[in-house]
Amino acid sequence: MKKIILLFSAVCLNILPSLAQKLSFGSPYSAFGLGDIQSQTNGMQRAIGNIGVGFSDRLETSWANPASSGWVRRTVFHMGMSGNWSQYANSSTAITQNQFNLAHLGITLPVAKKGTFSAVILPYTQNTYNIRNEIFDSSGNFSYRELYAGDGGINKVQAQYAHVFKNRLSIGLAGSYLFGPIFREQFVIFPDTSGAFNLRLSDQYRVSDYSFSAGAQYRIFWGDTSWGKWSKEANSLHSTTIGVKYDQGRSLQTTREYLAVRYTTTTLGGTNVKDTLQFRYTQKDSSGTIGTPTSLGFGLVFEDFRHWMVGADFVKYDWSNASFFGGNSIYQSQSYGVHLGGYYIPNAFKGESFWERSTYRGGFRMFQTGMQFRGVNINEWAVTMGMTFANRQKNNPLSGVTWALEMGQRGTIQSNLIRDRFVQLSLSFNLTDRFPWFVPSKYD
Repeated sequence: MKKIILLFSAVCLNILPSLAQKLSFGSPYSAFGLGDIQSQTNGMQRAIGNIGVGFSDRLETSWANPASSGWVRRTVFHMGMSGNWSQYANSSTAITQNQFNLAHLGITLPVAKKGTFSAVILPYTQNTYNIRNEIFDSSGNFSYRELYAGDGGINKVQAQYAHVFKNRLSIGLAGSYLFGPIFREQFVIFPDTSGAFNLRLSDQYRVSDYSFSAGAQYRIFWGDTSWGKWSKEANSLHSTTIGVKYDQGRSLQTTREYLAVRYTTTTLGGTNVKDTLQFRYTQKDSSGTIGTPTSLGFGLVFEDFRHWMVGADFVKYDWSNASFFGGNSIYQSQSYGVHLGGYYIPNAFKGESFWERSTYRGGFRMFQTGMQFRGVNINEWAVTMGMTFANRQKNNPLSGVTWALEMGQRGTIQSNLIRDRFVQLSLSFNLTDRFPWFVPSKYD
């Protein structure tokens, strides 16, 4: 086990610098405010509508609620990746983009009789985009071209601890270190014949700060003989879980480097710089920080872990603190998200076939991004589905490999805005100490 922990640490150190990097470009909406805020859930949860506040599992930790770690009583390694196909369209044109990224890399370790520690690395925001806009005069002649490009994003390292009291109440605390660079560039390019100077504006933001969250989950156990009978035993097969989670919004300490250049292009493709303006500053006020939203979530889950689970989350976001270096806020004061989902297992323990012991998942989510343009709210919705493949161990059906498919839409073409129709495929792996190579041999 020690060798596995060392290997896990080495993988973290190698992957950490490039966690938020993606192939190709992301959503144009990532050019505004905090950027494209990434899902803080694992593959199992993505398949059931991103339920996270009330979700708990014997072999899977929810990074959306630190209290969920308390119910995990085995060492578990988590890894997930995702690929995304998007069609971006306005009222006149449409383009498609593909991207791929590492979704999360984590570990869960029971460290006390009733306490469990978890740690995870995952992207918090993503800011990769490439936007081109051509401006014409009233006669239809080309005037100039605007280019907007971005890269990077904020990464999150989250450590959480949960303790279970009386086998019913789990209370968890989480601390997160948020860091990473965000690069944004804007070009204004005039025709060579105009004699005007082109303009390049470059911003580089480096985030380094901490945030905290807390959560609780309370389980009500039901009897096994008939639905509705209370059970005094905490190992009952039926349960109702009530969850709550608070995420502290804060102003993240950020360093900004700004460069403005006026230049012309030569016939050979080079540049002649006219003048430059450069400055660097770090401030601990609203004009020198990036603000994250405060959120309060509630969850309710009904479960028979042998066969099924259904649940729902409601999350409220306060965006009054969400600013980007004191710029004009594009966020509403408040928004909300609704998540619905569940799973079904035909025969978890006695099923002889692969299909009987596999877990089938489905859900729906609707999320207000908080962004507003031209009086139009930018909302997102998705239908989700997925499957956890059965493994060889019949007494451990929820461990292994899970795929999740999310199909949905963000934004609208109303008011000449951009509509993003997306299909996202996620693949996650759980490696537990119940796998054969963790089990000591009975014979020499």
